[in-house]
Amino acid sequence: MNLHKLFLEQLQELAGIEEVLIAGLPALIEASSNAELQAAFAGHLKQTEMQAARLDDASTSLRLEFKAGECQPMIAMVADAAKAAARPAGVICDLAMLGAAERIEHFEIAAYSSTISLAKTLGYGDAANLLVESLLEEQKAAEHLKKISKTLLKQAQDEVAK
Repeated sequence: MNLHKLFLEQLQELAGIEEVLIAGLPALIEASSNAELQAAFAGHLKQTEMQAARLDDASTSLRLEFKAGECQPMIAMVADAAKAAARPAGVICDLAMLGAAERIEHFEIAAYSSTISLAKTLGYGDAANLLVESLLEEQKAAEHLKKISKTLLKQAQDEVAK
């Protein structure tokens, strides 16, 4: 094993992460009762599709061929989100999905960060730049979910107070 092979493994894992998320987000969009959360999930689906394309671009820039790897942690987190989406519609369901989505975002941030470090160390500047673009989107998505969380928590408190 060398750094290049480790980088390739991490690219494959990132591609697998994005594939699983692309498959899982439509259920969250459909289950959301809060319009802002639904829009955030829909926007993130489009963003995730672009991130998957960027991973292809990164591999092409390095003349690498790879297929998406299986990422068990992401499969488990998307299953957790689907379980949250199966709850009765309402603010509690939205909060459960949002919590699952926040965990997913933080996992993606960590995965992109470590892969970027390898790309930079290996001198793969073009690939690193593409990965940084996706990382910044993930960080922005995490912040947006945090903002929505505050709104939903306030709504849940108001419902309890009634």
